[in-house]
Amino acid sequence: MPKISIICPVYGMKNNLGQKFLVEYLSHLQFQTFKDFEIIVTDQSEDNRYDDICKVFSTCLDIKHYKNNKKKTAASNVNYGIKKATGDIIKLLYVDDFFIVPIALEIIYNSIINSNNKWGISGFIECNQDKNNFFNKRLPWFGNKYPNGDNTTGNPSTYFVLRDCALEMDENMLWLVDGEYFYRSYYYHGDPVCINDVLVCFRKHEQSAFLDESFKSLHEKELAYVYEKYKNMPKSIHDV
Repeated sequence: MPKISIICPVYGMKNNLGQKFLVEYLSHLQFQTFKDFEIIVTDQSEDNRYDDICKVFSTCLDIKHYKNNKKKTAASNVNYGIKKATGDIIKLLYVDDFFIVPIALEIIYNSIINSNNKWGISGFIECNQDKNNFFNKRLPWFGNKYPNGDNTTGNPSTYFVLRDCALEMDENMLWLVDGEYFYRSYYYHGDPVCINDVLVCFRKHEQSAFLDESFKSLHEKELAYVYEKYKNMPKSIHDV
């Protein structure tokens, strides 16, 4: 069994943008110093182009490609990948994001194996679609200690967790799903290990989900859902 499973959810993007991102994504992973990992590609697209790319890179990387024709949401695709993972550690890394240092997996593995924490986060930076402008560098800070949908942590590409402790994302949510997921990880497992290095870059691009106005309009509805979800749950022993 591999030490790390990297979950890479993919979906159909216009103008073959997703395929371009996946080629870059897999190319970058070849240069990681830590080699004991598998890549779980969960695919919600309508054709086989992602599979073709995975077959090319499978000569040098341990890639498992799965079609996921269930509920087509980011949460559903992540959850499908978690179920397929076999590594000791699960690392989420969206296809439009990437590691910016070749020792990222090595740092992640050592940080959680040598701690009592069940999950962790790292620092991140953002870039534009063409990767010629980098901005908003942030070291990790976890402040999601209340069930209010807030997200102080970035997107789940900063996230890693021991496989035995992995939680599924809430498939009833689209907009606040990340913040609720980080909070629930804290609720069940306590504080994350925080890697005070920037390991991941979030790429902003024309088809980024956070730019979708239909998602943004869900804020109040999903916030009410979060309050309702937790109002009758016992207070976590980790809450302060």
